[in-house]
Amino acid sequence: KTSSIPKAGETCNVLGWGCIRDHHGMSNKIKILSQQVISASACRDAYFHHVSINHASQFCAGKDGKKDGICSQGDSGGPVFCYRKNVAYLSGISTARATKRPSVFVRVEHFVPWIKTVMRNN
Repeated sequence: KTSSIPKAGETCNVLGWGCIRDHHGMSNKIKILSQQVISASACRDAYFHHVSINHASQFCAGKDGKKDGICSQGDSGGPVFCYRKNVAYLSGISTARATKRPSVFVRVEHFVPWIKTVMRNN
């Protein structure tokens, strides 16, 4: 399946080759981390309204204030898969992580019409 909008409370798997620990080099093997999607309001609160997060095209996962395994370097662009009824859906793409804040992901579903247009025209 191409994508599905993740819901708050849902657990998704984030894949990446990013740093093992901040400032300690990159992994040479793909890593998988399970993270729980959080609500738009919890994400906004975690960033204290200092960062503009467009919840139509982005979502957050992970725990506020805890190191969760997503590094600030190297994991950007990695896929986020969520599962429903044992079917994996490409739900997001890693975009940003601030220290002690939830990770921010692009909602793939939001960009499907644009992706289809670009593929059709190229």
